[in-house]
Amino acid sequence: MKGGFGRLVVLIIGLSIFYTYVGLYFLPQSQSLPPKVIEIKEGIGQDELLKIGEEILFGKGQCMVCHPNTPEPGMRSPAITGIGGAILERIKSQGISQEEYIMQALVDTKAYVPEGYAPIMPPSQKLLTEGELIAVAAYLQSKGSDVTISYPGSLPVLRKYLGSTLKKQVAASVDINPGISQEELLKIGKNIFMDKGGCIECHPEKPDPDIVSPILAALINEVEKHAAIKGKGTEEFLFESLVNPGAYVAEGTDNIMPAAQDSLSIEEMIAVSAYIQSQGGKVTVSLDSLPTLTKEIEKAGGS
Repeated sequence: MKGGFGRLVVLIIGLSIFYTYVGLYFLPQSQSLPPKVIEIKEGIGQDELLKIGEEILFGKGQCMVCHPNTPEPGMRSPAITGIGGAILERIKSQGISQEEYIMQALVDTKAYVPEGYAPIMPPSQKLLTEGELIAVAAYLQSKGSDVTISYPGSLPVLRKYLGSTLKKQVAASVDINPGISQEELLKIGKNIFMDKGGCIECHPEKPDPDIVSPILAALINEVEKHAAIKGKGTEEFLFESLVNPGAYVAEGTDNIMPAAQDSLSIEEMIAVSAYIQSQGGKVTVSLDSLPTLTKEIEKAGGS
């Protein structure tokens, strides 16, 4: 009997060591990395600048979430094709240059809202550097007009509108250490929701007739209601909604939300989730929730 028990203990220990080894060296490991900065050197040629602008527009900038490449029914924001030419028409009554219009529209997104569209665009300088902003501006200008925007030649115009909010590098990841208090985690989550994450642009604190996404206070109620319908826990469903926003779209709205992991670290997503949960009562999300969030990111195809 004793010999059998001893063999069982040895077997359990052996299996534990084996699966730990497999987990460490063979399974994909989640990393929490800030968005990559695209280097744009002084004197870059126009073709290369436009190529980088296109890359940012379709990737890191997340512009295509709201701006389709060509016009389509029910689009939430103007199409990219022909946008440079459309801006040329608009500035006839604005008294500014096309270059100024584009730069201001990127960083002060409520300055020029085309008729028929809601002001849902977050300020681009929250995610992009000065060089990246200029590359995007040049690419937009190329869609229907001659390109006059260059780097670093257009920096003075861009900085005129950036003012004291110069964005010289990507928003730094917030340092969230193990053992952080719930109060501090919620404070960080609120700051990310209101600023870096850009969440407040589509989920305002008060109802806005131009915005159809759920307001901040209603988010956790939506999450809890539909988590129950799908037979999931609140945390699991909340994380899924952040990393795979197309999995569930609130009734009467369109899926225009970008995946949170494209601009936030995994710890920042925890903080935002805790803050959202705090709007409806008891907060259970903490850094101990990282395994659940990591699982949802892997299911969504992220890392």
